[in-house]
Amino acid sequence: MASRLGALTLGLRRYATAVAGEAHHEGGMKRWKLLTFFVAIPGISLCYYNAFIVGEEHARPDYIEYEHLRRRTKATISMG
Repeated sequence: MASRLGALTLGLRRYATAVAGEAHHEGGMKRWKLLTFFVAIPGISLCYYNAFIVGEEHARPDYIEYEHLRRRTKATISMG
């Protein structure tokens, strides 16, 4: 029991010191904030402009009536 408790304490100590030693990531929030304002928002704005402002309605292709389309072989109610 004591060895398990000692192993648990040792593991917790290693975890706590590893977290405390990683203070060099302080600029991460500032970096993501700058990326949001200078990359993400202009990128989304350009995509919106391209899709909705510049984009045109696609022309509908000419209708071609094929033989295999709209085949009516069964009698309907109105036919008797």
